[in-house]
Amino acid sequence: MSERNEKQRQSDSSWGKNGEQGMLLSRRKMLAAIGIAGASAAVGTLFPGGTSYAKKKNKGSDELLGGAIDSVADISQLKQKDLEDGQLIKLFGYHPGTDTGGGWLYYDASRPKSDHNGGTVFSVSVPWNGQQTVLTNFLKGTGETNGSGQGCLVRLTEESISPVHFGARIDGVTNDKAAIQAAIDYVSGIGGGTVEFPSGTALLDGLEHAIVTMPWGWTEPYWMLLKGKSNVRIKGQGWSTILKVAGGLVATNASEYQTKGFMVFSDAGNYSIENFSVQDLKIDFNGENNLLPPLNTYGSQSLCPGIWFLGGKNFSVRNVWFDKNPGHQTVVFDRAVDGAEVVDCLFTFNGGTLTGNDHINDHSTIYCLADHYIISGNRFIGRGGRTSYESTALEIHGRHGLVFGNLVDSYNTGMVRAAFGKDSVNVSVYGNTFNEVGFGLNIDAAAGSRLVVDFYENKITNRSVRPSPGRVNTAVGATMYQFAYVTPSSGNYTEVNILNNEFEQFAPDADWSIYNKGENSIFEGGKYDSVTFKGNKVTGYQGAVIRALYHAPARYDFDGNLFVNCGFAGEDARPVVHLDNVDEAWNQRIGMISLTGNKFVNVKYTHAFVFYKPLTPEKMAFTGEVSGWLSPYSGHEPNGSDFCRFDYSVGEVNENMPIAYNANSVHGKIKLSSAEETYFFKLKNTIVPWNYAGKSEAAPTAPRYFGDRRGDYYEAVLPSAGSFMRYVCVNDSPGATTLGTWKGAGSIES
Repeated sequence: MSERNEKQRQSDSSWGKNGEQGMLLSRRKMLAAIGIAGASAAVGTLFPGGTSYAKKKNKGSDELLGGAIDSVADISQLKQKDLEDGQLIKLFGYHPGTDTGGGWLYYDASRPKSDHNGGTVFSVSVPWNGQQTVLTNFLKGTGETNGSGQGCLVRLTEESISPVHFGARIDGVTNDKAAIQAAIDYVSGIGGGTVEFPSGTALLDGLEHAIVTMPWGWTEPYWMLLKGKSNVRIKGQGWSTILKVAGGLVATNASEYQTKGFMVFSDAGNYSIENFSVQDLKIDFNGENNLLPPLNTYGSQSLCPGIWFLGGKNFSVRNVWFDKNPGHQTVVFDRAVDGAEVVDCLFTFNGGTLTGNDHINDHSTIYCLADHYIISGNRFIGRGGRTSYESTALEIHGRHGLVFGNLVDSYNTGMVRAAFGKDSVNVSVYGNTFNEVGFGLNIDAAAGSRLVVDFYENKITNRSVRPSPGRVNTAVGATMYQFAYVTPSSGNYTEVNILNNEFEQFAPDADWSIYNKGENSIFEGGKYDSVTFKGNKVTGYQGAVIRALYHAPARYDFDGNLFVNCGFAGEDARPVVHLDNVDEAWNQRIGMISLTGNKFVNVKYTHAFVFYKPLTPEKMAFTGEVSGWLSPYSGHEPNGSDFCRFDYSVGEVNENMPIAYNANSVHGKIKLSSAEETYFFKLKNTIVPWNYAGKSEAAPTAPRYFGDRRGDYYEAVLPSAGSFMRYVCVNDSPGATTLGTWKGAGSIES
């Protein structure tokens, strides 16, 4: 039995020190006291036709006498002198002519009139004419003629309070904001409980303005509909219960020259709220009638969240449908929140995925900076095709979190993992599906913060339409632009673990990538301290690229991955795996890269791995000049129509050779023809495996030497524009002065 129910059972003897605690008399106890027959008589037989009140009958007897009134508006017509302490009265409906919000009332002669709240306690000397326009005043007790007196009607309740008890009509037309807020305030005031909505649509209109100090110090304006309170559960009857935002709430605020948004549930800057939950209902943002104007597409004044809490403890959002939010965030738990969950919710057409909102440039449907959180089983549905440039389903910061089992469909970005204002560690992201997204996982970090990304057993499918002009589709990557007004490379630590995921892309005519640094992309790689990219399956990417390794000291492990049908025949300058800007760390002998156990099946490039920078030979296993290519194609000497597996390995890594490059394999069909562009080479009279060579403008006029004790490397002559032929010569020794033997041509085919 709940503590609140116990308080209700004791309410007829004491209403507590604060005038609120325990002010309800249990309906069960009252019925037990008067008997079922007495209750039946009190309801209807004594007062047919909705008589406004009853005079005493059988004066001096033990029987409680009843009466009936049509609506709360009739309460002020009751004559207090004719009411007897404990008298039971039937209320047919809150509003005249309705049966909504009715119930049992009993008269408590000793209840202070100051306890009047218009929902559970009614002073008979507070006037109300039944008009919705003055309901707010009635709930506040405006017009009380005997404020210091005693004597109130008290509502009998069951397990929960409903907004209809405070005058909500739930008809989709009447503004129910005041009644809902009164119910929330009351339940929180008695120590907690449930505010339960019936099926139907509750309209919300009328914004309250406040200037709120944010956790990081600056102030921002709020425009609120409802204020959350401690120990309150908001509960509907499923998605047949709808909270609908009135149209026209988003508008230009002329005094501040900015856009005015709204918040459905917020904390109004109260960081001490605890144990607040919303479940089993739909929030209809009425987005078509609240579109953000192009005036301001970023910032707090374009926020239109359904749930927004800056601080506090223990928040829960379950089985809520958030539909057509026009603003920048939908569910927000900021950095001062400890304990939050968003479970089994549906998000449809929010932010930039809402038709007409293409100019939105910073939308995160769930924006979580909290500690100790669970985000699970949610569905995020966009409108398909090209959506807003920055519509993000999940932006995840904070510490100690679990993000699993979510489905994202048709968003620009599936997830952002970042550390904004504090470290973000011990957050596991697993078992999620990101379908038809332009950017799967975007990694970012703010100055001075520690970010550890654990991303495993997820599936990302990149859409075949570019997310926005000048940007590429990317499964996993980082943005190097300034985030939250700080430079990511300033004093932060970033560790990225990408394990056992599936990445799929089926667009043949553009630059799609896993780790991408492209001239037409804002994604400039990552200043990572540690990267583990292991056990992933990569399918169908034109450039399944791992590149842009900027940061020193750093370690990069790309091991045990499977690349299938990657690459684009004829563009061998774009390899499957491309490693860029690595010499900075290696020159300092503080970087390390491991490329082991990877498999390439039906790769379409003529290269699988490439190092594309002048590299220092003594610090690595292989080297080449700026246009030199290094590829793991090796095995026996190719022959016509040979189907080969190529295995290549080098010696043990040491301080002078910080590349581990072992047991990578390429599966493909080798086709030999003198007209083909690809050539293989090996040293004469040696057992060194065949290797693929670089390209040059013409046949070399001087010998090239290939091979040393660590494995083969080569020098390449820079090609001229438009040159596609590759020529390779081999010789027996470094000191040879004549050309060696030319070898045959071949190419990898799918």
